[in-house]
Amino acid sequence: MNIDLIFDSADEIELHINALNRLAMADGVFDPSEKQYIQSVAKAYTVIYPTFSTDNCLNATLSEDEFNAALEKIKTSPQRSKMLLKDLIVLGHIDGHYTDDEKELVAQIGQKLDIAIEVVKQLEDCVQNLLKDIEKLNFVIYETAVNEAGCVDA
Repeated sequence: MNIDLIFDSADEIELHINALNRLAMADGVFDPSEKQYIQSVAKAYTVIYPTFSTDNCLNATLSEDEFNAALEKIKTSPQRSKMLLKDLIVLGHIDGHYTDDEKELVAQIGQKLDIAIEVVKQLEDCVQNLLKDIEKLNFVIYETAVNEAGCVDA
């Protein structure tokens, strides 16, 4: 995947992080696992834009008008729009509870990005399946390691 095709500017990364912050607060609780995920995403993007300040971005809040204007700019790129939705959905699952409030916010942002609700649902299903598969993979890896160490009877 060519990451250069995902973001055109540090401003788009700021929008991405701001949207993640909004979703983290959608259920009224900013869980530490959500904060850690957002920080990880922000730090990963400093590889693309070394001058991008994660601290400024993590602490900045766009007004509703600024947020909507930024969404208007990225909606011309379905890939960037879907990447944002995917990260929002992953974040929604991070604390173990993808709430109705979080789902509603993802749907609203998807609508503002002109992403069909069916595509949003597909992204939600893919993320959920991926997370289940990662859990299964971890079980196989660690269950095998525990059995091989003789710590647990098979």
